[in-house]
Amino acid sequence: MNLIKKILLVFFFIGLSFLVEAQGKKALSLLGEDVESPEETFVKKVKKLKARKLSDLVQLSRFSDIAVIQRRFMPKTGRVSASFFSAFNMTSEFFLHTGVGGHLNYNFLEKHGVELSSYYLWTFKRRVTVDLASLGANVSEQEPITQVFAGLVYKWMPVYGKMAFYDKRILAFDTFFSLGGGMSGIVRGKDKKIIWEPTAVIGLGQVFAITRDLGLRWDLRYNLTIETQSSFHVLNNLLFSIGLSYYYPSAGLR
Repeated sequence: MNLIKKILLVFFFIGLSFLVEAQGKKALSLLGEDVESPEETFVKKVKKLKARKLSDLVQLSRFSDIAVIQRRFMPKTGRVSASFFSAFNMTSEFFLHTGVGGHLNYNFLEKHGVELSSYYLWTFKRRVTVDLASLGANVSEQEPITQVFAGLVYKWMPVYGKMAFYDKRILAFDTFFSLGGGMSGIVRGKDKKIIWEPTAVIGLGQVFAITRDLGLRWDLRYNLTIETQSSFHVLNNLLFSIGLSYYYPSAGLR
C-alpha cells in the first residue's frame, strides 16, 4: 500500500512540473508579444519608413533610433577649393627639383570635380652631378629639366572614411584619383629657354579635414611629357606635393 502511494506521489509531482513548465512558456510568449527588443523596434521603423538608400535613414530620430551613421563632415558639392602646396620631383638622379604650386578645384558633385593645377620648380645639383662635373662630364647641358607646369585634371573621389587620431579625435578624409593633361615648360642647356611640351597626368591623393572648410592635402602625380621640338624624348616625372586646401563657401553637415 505504501508503494502505491509513493508511485502516485511521483506521478503527481511529474504532472505538476509539466503544468508549471506549460504555464511558464505561455507567460514568456505573452511577454514576447508585448515587449519588443530594440533591434525589432528599429527594423519595424525602417520598414515603415520604406528606406531605399542610406541617406533616407536621416529621417529617423537622431541619437535614439540610430546614432552610428553620421553625415559627411566636409561636403564638397558646389564648393570651390584653393590649395597651396610644396612639391618635390622624385625621379631625377642628377638634380633636386623642389618648388611651390597651387590647385583651383570645383566639385559639381560630391565625388566628381575639375581642377586647374600649376607649379614651378627650382633645380639644385645633387652631389653626384657636382662630382661628374669635376670629371669633365657636364650633365646639366644634356639633361632636360621640367621647370613649370599648367594643366587641367578631372578628379574622382570614390572613398570617404574616418580614422582615429591618437584616440583624441576623429579625422574625416577623402581619397581621390586625378586624370588630365597640360603643358610643361622644359629647359635644356645653358640658355635656360623654356620650351612648352604636352604632358599627360595621372595621380592619386587624400584630403584630411582639419575643419569643415580647411583640409590637409597630399598628392602623388605621374607626369609623362613628350619632348618633340628639339628631339623626340619622353620625360617621366613623379611629383609629390603636400599643402593646405581651403573650401568656399562654408557648409554644414550633409
